[in-house]
Amino acid sequence: MTFPLPYTSATAGTLNPVPSLIKSRIESIDVLRGLIMIIMALDHTRDFFHAQAWTDDPLNLDTTTPFLFVTRWITHFCAPTFALLSGTSIYLQGLRKSRSELSLFLLKRGLWLLLAEVLLIAPADTFTLFNTITLAVFWSLGISMVFMAGLTWLPFRAILSIGLAIVLGHNLLDAVEQAPGFTSGFWWALFHGGGHRVFEYAPGRVIDVLYPFFPWLGLMMLGYCLGRLFAQRLPPRSVNRDCFISVPEPLGYLWGCVC
Repeated sequence: MTFPLPYTSATAGTLNPVPSLIKSRIESIDVLRGLIMIIMALDHTRDFFHAQAWTDDPLNLDTTTPFLFVTRWITHFCAPTFALLSGTSIYLQGLRKSRSELSLFLLKRGLWLLLAEVLLIAPADTFTLFNTITLAVFWSLGISMVFMAGLTWLPFRAILSIGLAIVLGHNLLDAVEQAPGFTSGFWWALFHGGGHRVFEYAPGRVIDVLYPFFPWLGLMMLGYCLGRLFAQRLPPRSVNRDCFISVPEPLGYLWGCVC
């Protein structure tokens, strides 16, 4: 089953477009990514210039101010946005790649992001190599792409169903964490826990799990399914409108990763 070329000024009037010839970008996706990066930069700037950035929570209603609260609250839209739109980009990549080519591409891109998290991002954050390994956004996107390398072989409806089940149901796993005597192990933190859970893997060396991969994988799967909307031949206004109407959840981080 094939899908038509996304409608842009460059493709207007094209007869019988072939998926392998898709070269154009969809501007509305790039605009949304850029907007999220601006919001993310706002949060990181606050971290460096706000006197209490590391001693108090800007979401603490007892000590925060309305403006400070908003600068932190709005950034909750960042990480989920790029997870979702990375999935959308995976679908669009699939229009010009064979399934095996797409799978290999995702595997390599995902592994590269995992290495970048450990060898570039963590040392830049901590000024040490392997003393503190932080598993944050690059890790969550990278490992999700590794899984997507296999999941893209499933039927579209299966991907949609699994993605919906993860996004709508993963909070049910909170009941496991609230059980008396529960202690989060390393693998549970990678799967669902996250949130600065620190584990010593060698004397004096720790892994800090900030982001679990399971919820982000679900968002990436839904973003993949969202890509079908952009594969239709629509007037430019409709494409732009659909991008913003179809992405109501908090979404991303850094760049698109699958551009």
